[in-house]
Amino acid sequence: MTAPIDQRLGAATGLDALSRIVLAVNRTDDLQAAMREVLDATIAVMGFDGGGIYVVEPGARMARVRYHQYLPADFIDQVGTVDIDTAPYRTLFLDQEPLFLVNYERLRPDHAARWGWRSVASVPLLHRADVVGALNVVSRTRHTFSDEEETLLQAIGQEVGFAIAKAQADERLRTSEANLRQFFAASQDMLFVLTEDGSVVYVNPAVERRLGYAASESLAMNVLDFHPAASRDDVLAVVADMLAGDVDMCTIPLVSKEGRMIPVETRVSRGAWGGEPAIFGTVRDVSAERLLEATTKALAAVGELRDPYTAGHERRVARLAELIAVELGLPEAQVATISFAAAVHDVGKAAVPVDILTKPGLLNDTELSVVKLHSEVGHAILKPLAYLGPIPEIVHQHHERLDGSGYPDGLSGDGIMLEARIIAVADIVEAMSSQRPYRSALGLEAAMEEIGRLRGTALDAAVVDACVRINEAGLIDFETP
Repeated sequence: MTAPIDQRLGAATGLDALSRIVLAVNRTDDLQAAMREVLDATIAVMGFDGGGIYVVEPGARMARVRYHQYLPADFIDQVGTVDIDTAPYRTLFLDQEPLFLVNYERLRPDHAARWGWRSVASVPLLHRADVVGALNVVSRTRHTFSDEEETLLQAIGQEVGFAIAKAQADERLRTSEANLRQFFAASQDMLFVLTEDGSVVYVNPAVERRLGYAASESLAMNVLDFHPAASRDDVLAVVADMLAGDVDMCTIPLVSKEGRMIPVETRVSRGAWGGEPAIFGTVRDVSAERLLEATTKALAAVGELRDPYTAGHERRVARLAELIAVELGLPEAQVATISFAAAVHDVGKAAVPVDILTKPGLLNDTELSVVKLHSEVGHAILKPLAYLGPIPEIVHQHHERLDGSGYPDGLSGDGIMLEARIIAVADIVEAMSSQRPYRSALGLEAAMEEIGRLRGTALDAAVVDACVRINEAGLIDFETP
């Protein structure tokens, strides 16, 4: 068992020993033990009967006793929390001046009568230019403070202030790191925390899911080990460029534990981890996006081979739909979904006979009913591809109309997906602006008049308005293939 502080002081002079102890305890990471040591030493050496350390509450005008020794519980209940704007506490916390009260009963006769306090010393705990708390010691005997005692107590205040400020900063760092860990764990992207030389100090669960390395394995690796051997020099160069702010992304693939190449987009930034400089890497697996892009291109190409008169139609609709989505302020991911869906919105026409698609005249009712099946056929073609997400249903609804006059299900109002409403407007504008087997191109002006006529009835008013603004800005270009 550790001997009491007064015994450990031995023959050393009280004030000198106290100074050494204060310097020593401020080097510990255990703030609770350090503050107990300070209070024990101060009380024992100076002959006081008890003491406490107030800490200012962050963001509040209050200070609370966080550490105390030999003070009655009912005393702590009464003065354990104080308003720093009121006397006498404002002297300590705002004016940053110590209080040495020889006749405490004159200031607080109630305290003197109840607990017997006769002398009180209070010094602010300073860290740089801020007061982070106050050290209070009390005595039941009349005590006149010497200059040496006053100087020593104020020196103790500075040491304790530093220790408390450091502990608070460490706690904020731990809290911040805990929040980061929680965020990282929930992220679907792969996240790496690296030392300056690329050693891995943290990976989130997505790394194990995507790459197959257990966290313990990853922590024994360098970030270069996750890249193809032939690309490691390129990785070093690109990471240096990203840290310098010259480029914002690296597209060099990662390699899984089984040796599978995974296309990714990587971004890095500098920060701190565990109090040390660190590099944060955010890595997004773009395999699904690449597959989605390849799928839409293949399906669109098949449709255009069968219907030369509408060659490029889906690409042009996709461009306009994307512009409308951006004009509406939709999130990037939703804009991409709309673009992909528009690029394959007529894939169901693969089931429509070519002679109907290319007929140089108006379709009869039977032929028209066959063409109208393309929305349902497109949905059936795309639905088995789970990675397409909402795209099959968007394709299914792109001929629905707000007033219920569309097909195949006669949906109306909010029952129609916004993505489908956007494609509906883009589809009409492009179709009327381009040549068809049964008519010449009607032109962009006629197309804009038509969607204006249908605004708020068959077509979404906000979508039409966005398309009008895009046209007025001169951004619609159907001449480019």
